[in-house]
Amino acid sequence: MTATSDTSQLAHAGAATAQAVPLTREGERAMRAELERLRHELETDVAARLREAREYGSGSENDDLQQIREEEAILTARIARLEEILSRARIVDEDVEGDVVTVGSRVRVRDASSGEFTTLVLVGGHEPAAAGSVSIASPVGKALLGATPGATVSVPLPKGKTKTLEILGVEA
Repeated sequence: MTATSDTSQLAHAGAATAQAVPLTREGERAMRAELERLRHELETDVAARLREAREYGSGSENDDLQQIREEEAILTARIARLEEILSRARIVDEDVEGDVVTVGSRVRVRDASSGEFTTLVLVGGHEPAAAGSVSIASPVGKALLGATPGATVSVPLPKGKTKTLEILGVEA
């Protein structure tokens, strides 16, 4: 590899990590609440447990201390991840009028094979998907994103099968 291709690959990787993360207002609130809860846990509970465990020695024979340090590392990593996502968050305007499926849209679909009707809410790829919601990172979310009423989308399933959904309506 040449220095130029190395540089361009690094630039491309950096651009990918700096990409905006679409979140619904509710998703952002949930992530901020989780972040505050984890920070509090790290600053109070974990810190107190570490102080107590150190009273029994700081060597490798102190299993409690090692376990607490592992928990601290996991919490610290999750806090850093949430901060990174929130720093790139782009809150989608859920009140935008339109008939194109975007993050935050409520989509009424009909399964072409079963005839079953379902209403789904599209959420950002980093948000927890609750009952009745679907992440834009999922196969269904990817297929629905950008679709309009009357359109038919194909969702890839395992073993080469597909599911066909008809878009009946879109609400912002």
